[in-house]
This record gives sequence, C-alpha cells and structure tokens, in this order.
Amino acid sequence: MLINSYPHSKNRHVDADHPPAKYIGATVFGIAASGWFSSATQADDTVLPEVNVEESSGTAESNNLRKLNLDLYSAPVQDIPQAIDVIDKEQIQSQSITRLQDALRNVPGITLNSGEGGAHGDNVNLRGLVVQNGFFMDGLRDPGNYTRDSFNLESVDVIKGSSSVQFGYGSTAGIVNQESKLPINTTLNSFALKGGTNALARGTGDFNAVINSGTAVRLAVMGERSNVADRDVVLNQRFGFAPSISFGMDGPSRLTLSYLHQEENNIPDYGIPFLWGAPAPVSRSNYYGLANYDHTQTTTDVVTASFEHSFSSKFKLSNTFRYGNYGFNYQVTAPTLANDFTVVPLPGTPLDQIMVYRDRPSSSGTTTLLADRLNLSSSFNTGGFKHDLATGLGLSRETMNTYRYDDQVNDLTPTSLLNPNPQQIISGAQPLVGQPGSRGDDINVYALDTLHLTEQWDVVGGVNFDHFISKFYESTSGNGYTETNSLFSPRAALVFKPVETQSYYFSYGTSYNPAIQYLTLAPSHTALTPQKTTNLELGGKLSLLDGRLSLNAALFQIEADNVRVADPDDPTLQAVSFGERSRGVELTLNGRISQNWEINTGYTHLNALIVNGINADTGLSEAGNKVPNVASDTYNLWTTYALLDELKLGSGVYVYGPRFASPDNSAQMAGYALWNMMMSYQVSRNVNLQLNLDNVLNKYYLQSAYYSSASESHAVPGPGRTGMLTVNVTF
Repeated sequence: MLINSYPHSKNRHVDADHPPAKYIGATVFGIAASGWFSSATQADDTVLPEVNVEESSGTAESNNLRKLNLDLYSAPVQDIPQAIDVIDKEQIQSQSITRLQDALRNVPGITLNSGEGGAHGDNVNLRGLVVQNGFFMDGLRDPGNYTRDSFNLESVDVIKGSSSVQFGYGSTAGIVNQESKLPINTTLNSFALKGGTNALARGTGDFNAVINSGTAVRLAVMGERSNVADRDVVLNQRFGFAPSISFGMDGPSRLTLSYLHQEENNIPDYGIPFLWGAPAPVSRSNYYGLANYDHTQTTTDVVTASFEHSFSSKFKLSNTFRYGNYGFNYQVTAPTLANDFTVVPLPGTPLDQIMVYRDRPSSSGTTTLLADRLNLSSSFNTGGFKHDLATGLGLSRETMNTYRYDDQVNDLTPTSLLNPNPQQIISGAQPLVGQPGSRGDDINVYALDTLHLTEQWDVVGGVNFDHFISKFYESTSGNGYTETNSLFSPRAALVFKPVETQSYYFSYGTSYNPAIQYLTLAPSHTALTPQKTTNLELGGKLSLLDGRLSLNAALFQIEADNVRVADPDDPTLQAVSFGERSRGVELTLNGRISQNWEINTGYTHLNALIVNGINADTGLSEAGNKVPNVASDTYNLWTTYALLDELKLGSGVYVYGPRFASPDNSAQMAGYALWNMMMSYQVSRNVNLQLNLDNVLNKYYLQSAYYSSASESHAVPGPGRTGMLTVNVTF
C-alpha cells in the first residue's frame, strides 16, 4: 500500500530498490513532500514523486524510533528513561484536529481543566497534576493563556515525569512541547477548506519555497469561525499566520527566524452550575452567560531566533532566543447559585424555582516572556566510557500586568436554571477593583550526562539550578514584595538495553514550581514555599515489527508538596491546599501493524490522593480524598485502515472514568466514552476529500470543570455530534 509522504523535521531514507508508484495518499492538508528525503537536492517545483510508505512515510516510523527536535535529547525516544508520547502531524490531520487540547486526548492520563482568574486558554492535568505552566514551543516556555491552534504544528511531544533538568522550573508532572512548522528543503504548496455541522468555516495554508540549497522560507496561515454543537451562543473565531526562514540548511551553521501571530475573539463557554454534588440536570444547550457582553480576546505574538553550529559530529552549540507578548481581555460570565457564594438551594428544591446568579470574574492585561537558552551537546570518551553530555544556561523574565474587574454578582438580575436568558441587557461598565502586576526572573544552569557503561547499560545523571526572583505589586493598594528562591533539581536514571529493540529503565527526578509560577499572586503569598515534586518511574520500551510498532509500559509515583488551587474566597488568588501523591500504570501501543493498518492506543490507571490539607471552609482534613478533576482510568484508541488505494477509513474511542470536581470529594462528574469516525478519499493526485464525524452517538458528557465551592462552580459540556468535511488541495 502506497500513500503520500509528509515532510518531517528529520531526514528519512528512501530505499532505491523500491521504485515510485501510484500516488494514493490521504492527508488533511494534502502535503506531498517526497523531495524532502534528499537533503542535498532541491525538489522539482512541478513534479512530486511518489514514495513507498514502508520505507519513508511519516507514519511508518513508530514513536520509539523518533528523535525529538530538542537539543537535550540526542537519543531516540526508545532510549530516553521516561514516558514520551508523540502526536504527529498525520494523526492530527486524520482526526481533523484544530486545537492543541483536542490533540492531547490521544495521550492517556490527561484531563481538561476549566478555570477563572487568569486560568483561561489551554489548561490540563497530566498524571494528576496541573501543568498550566508546562506548555512549551520548540523547547522554550510558552506561558500565554490562549487557545493554541494546530495550524502551525508539526507534532506535539508530551514528555512525562519531573523534567526540570531539561526545561527548568515547573515541569512537575511533565511538559507539552509543540514542534512548529519550520522551513524544509522541498517546495510545498497546499491549502485546506473545512466546513462542519457546527457552522464551522475554516481555511488553512502551508507554503514552503526553497530559495537556494541552504535557504528556505515557509508560511502557515489559518482562519476559523465556528460554533459548538448543541451549545447555544458559544462562538470561536481565530486567525493566525506563522512565517519562518532558515539559512545555512546545507552547512554546519544554521539560523532560523520565526514569528507566530494568533488572534482570538470568542464568546466563551462557562458551562452549567453544579447542584447538590453534580452538574445540574439541565439541557446541554443552556447558556448562562451574557451573549451581548461576554468575550475572550487574545493576541499572541511570539518571535524566535534559533542558531546552531556543529563543530563536528560530536560537538554542537545551539542558542534559542524568544520574545513573547500575550495580550488578553476576558469579559466573562459564569453561573453561581448564590450571590454571596455560600448559600445554595436546599436539596429537593424544585428545579423551576432555582435561580442562577451571574458571576463576572473578568480581567485584561498582558503577559510577556523574554528568554534565552544556550546549550552545548557533546559526545566524548573518558576512562574508556562514552559520554553524551548536554550543558547549558537559561535566562528568562516573565511579567504579567493585569486589570481585574468587579464580579457584579450582586448587581445583575439572576436567571432561571431551566430556561436561562442569555440576552439580558446590563448597563454600565465593570468597575476596576485591582491592578496587580508580577514578574519572575530566572537564571538557570543545567547539565545532563548519559554514561554508556557497556552496550547494554547506561547511567543518566543531571542537575538543574534555578535562581528565581519573584516580584509582586498591587497598584491600587500599594502593596508589594520580593521573594528569592534557589532551587536544585537532580535527575538520575539507570537504563538496560538487552537487545537493540528493547530498553528498560528506572528513573528519579525532582522539580520545583515557585510561588509565582502562574504570575497571579497577592501579598499574602509571601509565606508560600515552592511546590516540590518528586517522581519515580519504572518502565520498558519495545520496538516490534522491524521498528514499525512501539509497545511501552511505565509504573510511576509522583509526590507533590504545596499544591496550589484557587482560594475559595477569591478565585483570582492561589492558596496552599494540599500535598498529593499520584501512583499509576501506563501502557501505550502505536505504529503500523501491517502495510495498511495503523494504530495509536493507550491506557492509564491513576490513584491520585490528597495526603494532607485542610478545607478552608469546613476546617476539616481532606487527607485520603481523591485529587479533583483526575480520572482514575483513561483510554484512547485511534486506528486507520486503507481499504483501497484511494480509500482510507478511521475510527477512535476515548474513555474517561468518573472524577471528583472538589477536593472534599463532595461533587463528582460521571465518566464517559466517545466514538469518532473518519473517511478519506483521494479524488485525484492533487485533491483529497476527508469526512470526520465526532461523537457519533451524540453522547452528553462534561469535558472540564472548575470548583471553588458548592455555589461557585461549573462544568463545561463537550460538543454534541459534529460532522466535518475537508477539501485538501496541493499544487
């Protein structure tokens, strides 16, 4: 079976014994990049030769054989002593994914969060811990609170376990790294038009031009307007473009300049309220916000300059500089059951007598990032042993300047629980109640060494040192403070490779999150010590079927102190709530079972418990309770099969067990299972049609939740059945 080959960040070999054959590939963007496989030859602008899928298709390479596009990882995934999931572009395209959060449903052990007080945009739990500050782009932190679109994604790497040695402070349960589309050495012209039953209208383009053998430019563009199936009022509008240029692609020195611009102007979804320990039993379409006033607007601008020089095959110097500016304006309305956030309707109260108040936790402001990361990768021998050593220096400054507005919960007329009125008219602007500002400066020194004792045994050791200075001020009150933390994060691992296709490891690592980790603090936080996380992991990675299939397993334990959640009396603040211990097992299988059959599947079982903590409202201990918003069991499956040369079918199942919404375990959300389908047909060499049907059975489910108290809480329903048709064109 032959399909088209997709460009990837790493060269792949084409077997000369397999001649070109009929082009029958299917891809969302319809990208043909056969010329990419020869780094010394520029592809012809008009002829795109076919290639054999088993030899060079991006999907023929299983996760374990991949090398991450990160300087700290010289070995393939199979030899890295921690669990790693890679979501490649082909998988993103076949599932018609438009947002990063939707791509992450292909990773077991992840659940979505919903939040207030700045916790907007992408926000997930990984292995039981919040990783809101664990989003990275091409190895550098991406701290903005915005909805990350897929239009500029080459792949997504989810690196699990404490990762401070590799990525600095934070990284407590792992990180989510976006690999961007960057210039390649072949001509590329493609665009896709997408329409859907949720009033979706989306267009994307991906264009790459080779100027000469060492220079290329690339441009990715996107525009979208869509609703959410079976959710009234909710609107998503995004626009973005991402140009980049690379110099020296054919030599030892390479410079890449890239820019990402993305804008959003949405009507947000704050879901339905909790009632008596569960999401209120109301229609999925109910919208409790204010259609004429609510909006979430973001403007994201990220400039990156990356330089690398290879002194030899054993020594490489790289430096990446980034400036990011993330503007936001959130005018939002969330449902609450009491205007004083304390009194809720008595159990048994008729639903038609219950009124819902409008809480408007709105804010606007700007987050900025200024960061530079220098790394030297080297390979050498000492005392008869080979070393692969990565050392470096990181410098960063993150700032947030925020305007916070009155929630107006006592000023707005409540609405009916069963029949809310989203068209309510209000007068006047939201009063300004605070102007907090914060800054975090970090100096980061790190080293990670892999010592090859024998062909079968490796020892990995590393340490990271962060000198972090936190500054906070409140313009309206004049309060402010400065706090300094010096944080050491060690890492150690033992790797056993009995044969080339197997590796087994035991690893230990720690990570720290300073109190200012989300840049949302108040003077009361001066007493907060950093959150510390300790991770133990025992795992194995196997490559099967000549490397086409990866089978991985891991046992892990995470212990975290000073885990912070929203203050029940003020959701714009944080408070130390509990210590946490998460134990789990994870199994994943991905790659190609046969010439026509691809699969990606994974299962995680988690036992995430609160080990200490006092409920701020009741004064009772929460030790022994389940960690909120963590499903004990998650399972994902996506598989495709090529029935004919031109026809490919796909199907997926995503299962999430029940989870508690509150630390006291008084509120719970039911588990659910979703079924998705796909059909792709290659109409001609240049045109492909793809039909996706998500939530085939129209399952009603809650995909995320925010819980501060019994009255101040909400859960966001997932989309109903959604059909999408994509036309992909290459030329």
